[in-house]
Amino acid sequence: MDRHLYFVHALPEDATSISLPDLHQILTDYINRNESELVELAAERAARTWRKTEGKGKRETELERLKEDEESQYKVGFGTFPFLANPV
Repeated sequence: MDRHLYFVHALPEDATSISLPDLHQILTDYINRNESELVELAAERAARTWRKTEGKGKRETELERLKEDEESQYKVGFGTFPFLANPV
């Protein structure tokens, strides 16, 4: 899903500003949006192998890399956003 569309749909329609804790929660929810799929992929991998050395699949690796990239972006500002914490 496009990042900007996610945030448009995550905000209440009548919101002109949101609190910083709410903004951080929306960002955290966005970063963790694939968590259930990651858990499912890990469980499938564990169930289909008797060896603990089987590597992660392409999709699992891609989702982990995406999450790591977004977490690092979050730490440095996560791109440009209109400042929603204080209305003008």
